[in-house]
Amino acid sequence: MADRIHKKCLLIGNGFNRLNSSSVSWDDLIKKPVEPYKDLEFTDIPKMSYPLKFEYIVNFLNQETNRNDENLYEEIKKQIIDELGSIVKDQMIDLDIRKALIEINPDYIITTNYDTQLEKVFASKGKNYQYSKSLIQKMNNPKHSDTELVLGKTTTLRKVDFYHMHGINVVPRSVCLGYEHYVRIISKLRDKICCDSKHNRLIDFIKGDYCKSINPTYLARFFDSDVYIVGLGLNEEEIDLWWILCYRAYLYFSDLEGTREFIKNKIVYYDVHKEKITSDGFSYEKDYLKQKKALFKYMHVDYQECIVTDSFKDSYLKVLEKIKENE
Repeated sequence: MADRIHKKCLLIGNGFNRLNSSSVSWDDLIKKPVEPYKDLEFTDIPKMSYPLKFEYIVNFLNQETNRNDENLYEEIKKQIIDELGSIVKDQMIDLDIRKALIEINPDYIITTNYDTQLEKVFASKGKNYQYSKSLIQKMNNPKHSDTELVLGKTTTLRKVDFYHMHGINVVPRSVCLGYEHYVRIISKLRDKICCDSKHNRLIDFIKGDYCKSINPTYLARFFDSDVYIVGLGLNEEEIDLWWILCYRAYLYFSDLEGTREFIKNKIVYYDVHKEKITSDGFSYEKDYLKQKKALFKYMHVDYQECIVTDSFKDSYLKVLEKIKENE
């Protein structure tokens, strides 16, 4: 892999969707299942991570409504995804952002989103894009070995392979909302690379060997492509993504079985955010950002801070231009 020309991969979060004036607050969305029960004393904890809040809401309703139902987990997941689907159904990503994405000409797009907004950018049918029936049938087949986990590509459009690492909205059971699901993803990825075995398949893949269990998954893209992360908050709750970054950094810095010389691809994280200033002019984020930069350095990730001075859209366009030029 040392002499390989790396392909270009975009890892995209919900940032582009939030440019729409009708975008929904995820905090409001995840609390929707509680709204019908006005008589129950639900205690919202704003600083609680979303996966933990999801688990909390499911357990709260099971207890307080006397449901004691193992199916409630999936019912609430479907309710949230249906609500989200109705909101984004006829939406499109901003036109200028769409043009910039196409001009980048990526080989791969990985997203943590559940919708098809990114596919609409590259699909000939645009806003009418739909997942193939074969994919939906495969994901709903209980005999499918990766049921509920979307580890491989979901489609290819204009020679761009798409990956939905946290599931797709047309198969609600595949959508990752709670920690139980995050952990299952990590467990499956570890199993695919034989992480606990003396023979680690990922190391073979890094050194240039084709590996049937790894190559079709988005995990491979973090080792054979230049990955540009944009529109993603990359909070600590994204434990599956952090596991990938941490494991990649471990292999690089430990030089396990001589892997360092083969990990030549780059991962760039563009942290697009507004600088928050207190009334006395002190930016209380400075210490946090200093720590963040130090963290990414030892995650073997190129950290690029992008402070929003005009609008998020303008900042995203500047970032996409940088990616286009391989900066």
